[in-house]
Amino acid sequence: MKLLVWFGALPALAVAAPVLPQVEQAVRAHWLAHAEDLGWKAPEVSVKLGSRAPANLQCASPVAVDLGDARHPTRMPLKVSCPDTPGWTHGFVARVTLEAEVLVSAGAIAAGKALTAADVRPERRDVTQMADALGIADEAVGQSSRRALREGQVLQARLLNKAVLVKRGAAVRIVARQGGVSVENAGESLQAGSLGELVRVRNTASGKTLSARVVDEGVVEPAE
Repeated sequence: MKLLVWFGALPALAVAAPVLPQVEQAVRAHWLAHAEDLGWKAPEVSVKLGSRAPANLQCASPVAVDLGDARHPTRMPLKVSCPDTPGWTHGFVARVTLEAEVLVSAGAIAAGKALTAADVRPERRDVTQMADALGIADEAVGQSSRRALREGQVLQARLLNKAVLVKRGAAVRIVARQGGVSVENAGESLQAGSLGELVRVRNTASGKTLSARVVDEGVVEPAE
């Protein structure tokens, strides 16, 4: 990923120092966008560059910053180039620390348990080593934990799965709604499914098989 970042007016430089704030700004912008995507509240991003450009580097234009593999904040290899000077490139390594208000478990949570709103709470944490931490409750509620979670543990995307609300071979309620009227039939699910997924179910009374969408635990709605 390449970013052109303008940092004030950039005349021809006698020293490279003005280039560094542009690099830091590009890295910070990347992680602030990441924080927004995950719903982190009040994120703080601290950037340190592990190397410095030689003092004789000059660039009269905004530098291009190639963030490369930007998934790991603790070590981000960067490549910086000057658009108006062919061959002008320099490598940096950025080390980033991240802090924000994210979601943590409100209590101990057993493996496989579907999370409810009461199971999560916001808390300010250092999430440098947890870049997939969740910040939006609606994205955590309804998912299940892959393993047991302790109280106060940061909820990370990698630790959660969509909860299975309908099990294969289990009895389900087939609820058809139209014009404010609902009709309910008993059925059997032929597939396991999570919230919003389509599964094949058999109507117990008619024996017919249909496609239905999982809307709640043990409840489906016809999708056809």
